[in-house]
Parts: sequence; C-alpha cells; structure tokens
Amino acid sequence: MLQVNAGETLAISADGSFHFPTKLNANAGYGVTVSAQPGTPTQVCSIANMAGAVGSADVTSIAVTCNSGRAKYLYTTSAPDFTTLGALSGFSIDAKTGALTPVADTSCPTGPLPVDLRPTPDGRFIYVRNVDGSTAQSGTIAAYSVNAATSTLTPVAGSPFALPTSMVSTVAIQVDPSGRFLYAMQLHMGSSSGRIVTFRINQSTGALTAGSATGFAMEYVQQMSFDPWGRFAYLGGITHSTALAYQATTVGIDTITGELTRLGSDLALTAPPNLPGYGPATCFINGAGTQLMCSFADELYMLRVNSATGALTELAHINNTSGGASQGTFVPADHLFVILDSGVTHFYSADDAASTLTEISSLTLGNGTPAGLAVDGSNHHLYLSEGGANSFQVRAFGFDSTSKVTSEIFGSPYALPGQGASAQIDSSGGLLFVMYVNGMSSFTIASATGALTPTGTVAVPNGASRFVLVGTQ
Repeated sequence: MLQVNAGETLAISADGSFHFPTKLNANAGYGVTVSAQPGTPTQVCSIANMAGAVGSADVTSIAVTCNSGRAKYLYTTSAPDFTTLGALSGFSIDAKTGALTPVADTSCPTGPLPVDLRPTPDGRFIYVRNVDGSTAQSGTIAAYSVNAATSTLTPVAGSPFALPTSMVSTVAIQVDPSGRFLYAMQLHMGSSSGRIVTFRINQSTGALTAGSATGFAMEYVQQMSFDPWGRFAYLGGITHSTALAYQATTVGIDTITGELTRLGSDLALTAPPNLPGYGPATCFINGAGTQLMCSFADELYMLRVNSATGALTELAHINNTSGGASQGTFVPADHLFVILDSGVTHFYSADDAASTLTEISSLTLGNGTPAGLAVDGSNHHLYLSEGGANSFQVRAFGFDSTSKVTSEIFGSPYALPGQGASAQIDSSGGLLFVMYVNGMSSFTIASATGALTPTGTVAVPNGASRFVLVGTQ
C-alpha cells in the first residue's frame, strides 16, 4: 500500500505503472511512502525518488522495489587516529545466513578519523564525514558511488567536499528520506548559535553542492528527525536566551532546493524540576510521523506532531535520571518507546490520546555495559551488545507486548570476538549484525523465538568505527 503526502493511499497488486486518483497542481510538493508492506508473500518494499515537486508533466521517476528485505552489502569505516587516513570497506552479505565476505577492490581511503557514515536510501551513494586531523574541527565530506552489482566503491568526482571553514565542531551529517539532500550539523557549545548547512546531492553523480546555512538559537543539536515524507525535520536543543532551557524546533524542507525554513516559534519545553543539564539532545520520530520523543541530559519529552503542518505540541515529560538516551526506537503497535540510556534499557508507554508517558519497566545487565540496541518490534525481541571491558557478548531478550516484562531468550548470551558496539537488524527482520572493536559479527534470527545463530565474523583493519547496511536482495 502506497501513500502520498500523508493522505491518499493506493493499493498495488502487480508490476507496472501506477497513479494516485487525485492529481496535484504544478509546483506542488509530493512525498510517497509505503504505508503497509505486502503480506502474501511477505516482502519489504522501498521507494526510490520518493519526493520532489510536480512539474508540467506526470511524475514518472518514482520506482517501487519489493523483495525479501535481506541486506545486500555492509560497509564499515575505520581509522586508528586523527592523522592516519581511514578506510571505507565493503562486505557482501549471504542472503540466507547473513555471513559477511570481504569484497575485493571495495576498500577506499577516507580522510583522517571518519566519524559519520551515511548512505542514500537507494544505496547508490555513501557519504563519510572526516575530521580535520590537524585541528579536529570541520574537516570534509567524502562521497562514493556504489556499484549495485559488485559493491565496488568509486570516489565521486570532486570528493572530498569541504565544509565551510566556519563550521567548527560539526558533529554529524544526515541524508533526507528522499536521498536528494545532505545536512551537516554544527555544534556550538555555550553560545546558542548552532547551524545546519544544506548540500544538494546530484542524482546522477552523487556530487555535493553547498547551499545556505540555517542558524538556530540553540546548541547541542546533533540529530535531525525527518517526517516520513521528507517535508519537515525536527530538532531538539538547549538555549541560553534568558536562562538555560530545553526547546524543540520544526523546520520545513524546500522540495526543490532542500533549504530549511523555521516554521513558527521554537517550542519551549516544560522546565525540569532541577537545573537543566548539559548534553546532546536526541529526538526520535515514529514511523507514522505523528509522535516525537526527545531526550536531553535529564528529561524525556513526548511531543505530538501535526502531520499536515509539522507543528509540535508537548504532551508529557518524565525525569530521566540516568543521564540521556543514546539510542531509541518506537514499537508502534504497542505504543511503546524503548531507549538505551547510560547502560540501562527503559520501556516507556507513550499514550498519545491520554497525553501520558509512563516508565513501565527497565532492564539492567549484571555485567557489561550495553553499547548497541536493536529491537524487533513485530516479534517483541530485543538485542543488546555489551561494551564492558571484560564482557564480549550479545544478549537476547523477549518482552511481553502488554506488561513489557523482559525474559532472556534461551541460548543467550552469544559470544563476540571483542568488545561489543552498535547493533542493527536488517529490514527483513531475519539478520542481526553487531560491530565489535576489531570487526563485525553476523547472526540469523529465529522469528518465533528470537534465538540467534552465529554465522561468522570478519576482521576490519584498524578496527571498525561505524557501519551501514546498503541495498536489499
């Protein structure tokens, strides 16, 4: 089932062209998403060229691809220090087992210390944000094209692309859901003057063209949360205008240029019971684009999103004494929000209708510190990779859909060759990949029980620092 602009839906039952019944006016923006995945047979569908603006003729560039959803390639970045060139390496993924095989001629040098890694949604291009080795400041963005048949990486002409020299403390890059724009976020501490620079992505070559820088009267902005149709983005941050406080902001995205425009006034969030704490603000949006959760140093806020205008309304907040969420995900069917926060996994019931946010359970491990969180909301399974100095393993849990009480799955824990880091389930829900300090491990997931079967490990020279899954098969 397809949906356009969060409204009209269209069922697709066969290959070929399609059109929505209601026509859009010339110059109108559009965003097409998959509102429901096929069930017979079970498939995962993705959309290329999902957003844009209507011209003088019908839009014919939107392409829907459906398959098993098993990831096709995995790429990692690695770098030993600030001054040594890092590397971007590729691995093919066995569609049945998830086993990883290094692919010849995929290793490409990056700049010193690659700290962020982002593919376009269609997997044709990959972008790496490099830190300047001499100043540890703005650095560059390296761009690579991906050969879909072989996984070979080719540097894009003009790469690496320079960030503005004024973009000190650039902390992250993100690609919008349409794959047409890249954003570089600037973290200014103590000055309430964060900025985001827009880059347009050439859809043929992957080259970047810098646009405008949008300023915001807040700091500690490290993430943009996009609505599913790429029309709005949401930011959380800290402001110093009168006193230290938390706020959230909605920005509109120009469907032609990608430029950002602040919509309405910044939303001042309810002051916490104690003095606000410093720390990066992290926001997570649900798949329907109707609910936003923002975590600060000591508070968790639930916000309602108006899907038509992007406007935000604070519904509830709760004191979060653990210190700030690092990872989080929604389980829409259960109105459940799961976050990993300073080593503790929390389960929150997020009731939009009642405007309540309630912690209903938490999970603290006896040894080791969780460094990676992966949640299979459909089957109510949760996986934690441990990052403790002497705890090299992945632990698997099931959680009850009503009480959210967790129980460790039979066979857990599963050994890792080194200290665990981030974890990710592919879009099919059948494969789990876990990064550890010197490489990657792969597992198959039994959908009924959540049990894992190890299918192999691969070493990454100089240690893995980031990884992404690209393509499906």
